[in-house]
Amino acid sequence: MAKPRRILTLNAISARGLARLPEHYTVGGDVADPDGILVRSANMHEMDIPASVRAIARAGAGTNNIPVKKLSERGVPVFNAPGANANAVKELVIAGMLMGARNIVPAIKFVDGLSGTDEEMHKATEAGKKAFAGSELPGRTLAVIGLGAGTLTCASRPGETWKFFEIDQSMVDTARDPRYFTYIRNCEPDLKPVIGDARLTFAREPDGIYDLIIVDAYSSDAIPIHLATQEAMKIYKDKLAPHGAVLMHVSNRHLELSSVVVGIAGANDLESWVYSEDSGRDSEYIFSTSVVVSAREEADVGKLASSDQWAETEADAKQRVWTDDYSNVLGAVYRRLRDGEQ
Repeated sequence: MAKPRRILTLNAISARGLARLPEHYTVGGDVADPDGILVRSANMHEMDIPASVRAIARAGAGTNNIPVKKLSERGVPVFNAPGANANAVKELVIAGMLMGARNIVPAIKFVDGLSGTDEEMHKATEAGKKAFAGSELPGRTLAVIGLGAGTLTCASRPGETWKFFEIDQSMVDTARDPRYFTYIRNCEPDLKPVIGDARLTFAREPDGIYDLIIVDAYSSDAIPIHLATQEAMKIYKDKLAPHGAVLMHVSNRHLELSSVVVGIAGANDLESWVYSEDSGRDSEYIFSTSVVVSAREEADVGKLASSDQWAETEADAKQRVWTDDYSNVLGAVYRRLRDGEQ
């Protein structure tokens, strides 16, 4: 029989998660001499961590609340599980796309400003609603680099063609597993993503066919730099249809990447608009969202260009453009520490 383990919980951990532990484990908030610790947001830097601890796991992204260096010196590994946070960020990205494309915020302001009798408001609505029609995607072709949990499969609509590119087959297997995620099962059960390094596989796609290219591969601690260089953006631009756009989701707790994307877009004669939103809900593992849309000209992004939530942004002349031969991750870390999550 396996040796019983004692697990100390420092926060309220999901019952579904705890149910995955073997029955002979002792789990709770008052466990003495624990073998392991499960933590969410509790600050462990000043904690007297028992000598019995052999591993620590954080239910969330990052390890900023855990003294990783001290634990490493003791030979205690620290793990994290950012899946839930990644899903929340993807949902916020989809919401941001819809709000920009469908002019939801201006429409709300328009409705709030209506007054008069029912008949007067009805006439005003009929006269003004055309201004909030937004853009349409039916018949368009979209590419998504980075499958993740498969959330974006549920954003597709009849008449659209979506093609996914993913480097990791195990990620595809996990996204298909209904024990963890159900987006693919519910929305695109016959999904056949292109497996391989997207810098290579996407480069083999025909030029000029994609109306929207979504690059969604930057929420983890380790980022694919080769997908965020001047040369990579040239590939994306070559694959764009006339009036197409590139959307890069660059939300990251440790790196400021929006300016990187603006820089590589500018080096390819593309204009960029940046969406940044801090949810103020870090304790719930819902962190700030950063998205950059780049296109050949303002007309290609429609009313998103005039939205209060999207800021047209020019490349910083003092910041060197990332290329296949040059990148500056430490600079991205510094900018995140300097500016915080905006």
